[in-house]
Amino acid sequence: MLKSNFKVKKPHKLIKRGTEFKFEDINTDIRKKYGLDYQEMFNITKERNRFFIEGVEPLDKNVDVDEKYLEGGEPTLPPYEMRERMYNVVRYLKM
Repeated sequence: MLKSNFKVKKPHKLIKRGTEFKFEDINTDIRKKYGLDYQEMFNITKERNRFFIEGVEPLDKNVDVDEKYLEGGEPTLPPYEMRERMYNVVRYLKM
């Protein structure tokens, strides 16, 4: 199991590239920077000194997520098109 801690002070988006996760500024043109070799995971936004995690919108809301995977669990689309609703476990820490 791999465990990582990240601390952000402004809005960011989390990008998966291969097996690496990277935070990018919310206004970064991800396609221009990474081409087609990425997957958007979620955005971190800030409102009134509180941070929120927002899942990215699926590219095609009419396609059921199960249709994006083969029977063995392999995705049928390239990573940049695998935008689906994410379920996140987040632990709130009061500093």
